[in-house]
Amino acid sequence: MTDVEIRTAFHRNQLQQYHENPDSLVLDEVGLLQGKYRADIVVIEQKMLGFEIKSDSDTLRRLEQQVFGYSG
Repeated sequence: MTDVEIRTAFHRNQLQQYHENPDSLVLDEVGLLQGKYRADIVVIEQKMLGFEIKSDSDTLRRLEQQVFGYSG
C-alpha cells in the first residue's frame, strides 16, 4: 500500500471519532522540535497523539529517532 492509501484508510477507519469531535484537531504532516522531526498525522485533543505511517516503500530505520522526537 502507498502512503496515500494508508493515510486515507487510517483517517476513515481509525480517526473518524476525532474528525467528528469539534474539540479535536486532526492534522497531517506536523513538524516537531523546530522541524527536526515530522509526524505524519497528529491528533490534538486533551492530549496530543502522533502517528507515523510506514508504507511498503519505507523502512523502520528512522523509527527509533522519530519516537524520541515525538516524545520530546
